[in-house]
Amino acid sequence: MKTALMETALMKTALMKTALMKTALINAALINAALINAVLMSVSGGWVSPALASGELPLQRFAAEVEAAYPATPTLTVQSFTARTDRPSMLIVDARLPAERAVSQIPGAISSEQLRERLNESPVSLADSGRLRLMPTVLVYCTIGMRSAELTRELRSEGITAFNLSGGVLAWAEAGQPFVDSNGNPTRKVHVYGRRWNYLPDGYEAVW
Repeated sequence: MKTALMETALMKTALMKTALMKTALINAALINAALINAVLMSVSGGWVSPALASGELPLQRFAAEVEAAYPATPTLTVQSFTARTDRPSMLIVDARLPAERAVSQIPGAISSEQLRERLNESPVSLADSGRLRLMPTVLVYCTIGMRSAELTRELRSEGITAFNLSGGVLAWAEAGQPFVDSNGNPTRKVHVYGRRWNYLPDGYEAVW
């Protein structure tokens, strides 16, 4: 009788431990999802895709999800940008944080702070379409395109012709385009913001 009771007690204990472990795993997953959603919502004005938050999407669909969040913000793919005849005169703006830019950036890019300095010095003209900044066309990029979409939208509201680079530095790397470090030397290191955003192709070293 005692043996049966002990076996029953042990079984209940084991079941309880299993249940607690499952609860802990579920809570951990919910916490991670909440954090990811919080980050995405903070930079997208409240929009977030459940599929995007899972971190399991390939680069192309990831970029498409971002673009769907900003339907009024024009984009350029890497291919369409590199094919433009006015590319040499365009300003390339890196919307990422200084620590990300310090790892590498697209050659010739300036920071959003440097862009703001230029804007403060640039003249404004009034045309039939309204207030226009006398600035070169701007291409803005970040890791995947969300932060740069925000900046692109802001620039266009100020009368600047600006485009968001679809897929950001990840698409730039996928297309085999070059990166330079803070000294202007070629590098294969790219800051990808976080592990979940590491969609770099082979041959690149991800940093986060």
